[in-house]
Amino acid sequence: MKVEAVDGNLGTSIRIFAFKKDEKNIIFELLEPFITDEKASKILVVPTWKVAGATFKVEACNNAYDDNPTWEDITAQIIINRVYNFINTSKTATKWGVNIRFNISKNEGYAGEVNISGFGGAFE
Repeated sequence: MKVEAVDGNLGTSIRIFAFKKDEKNIIFELLEPFITDEKASKILVVPTWKVAGATFKVEACNNAYDDNPTWEDITAQIIINRVYNFINTSKTATKWGVNIRFNISKNEGYAGEVNISGFGGAFE
């Protein structure tokens, strides 16, 4: 990053700074859950990511509008690229909805890149 400062006498000072982002954790979920007409029974999530050198957990819920959604661990199904069948059958909110949550933690001492650039999938 280049920072240039100019004073009242037109004196100029330029400084160049280099930095790199070194996050250890990536945690996020959808800003707005998907509204569903009825209870979702299954979900498929296909991430585009680099997670060698990291541990990760992916969760989903089919009652996303509840005050305390029932988050279910779908990590094992993501690893084998298969559909996860929801266990939850109840909701307290007035509507059903699906949400997805990712938690990726870089392993201690791992110097390589860990990232997620997107994900796709489907639910029914």
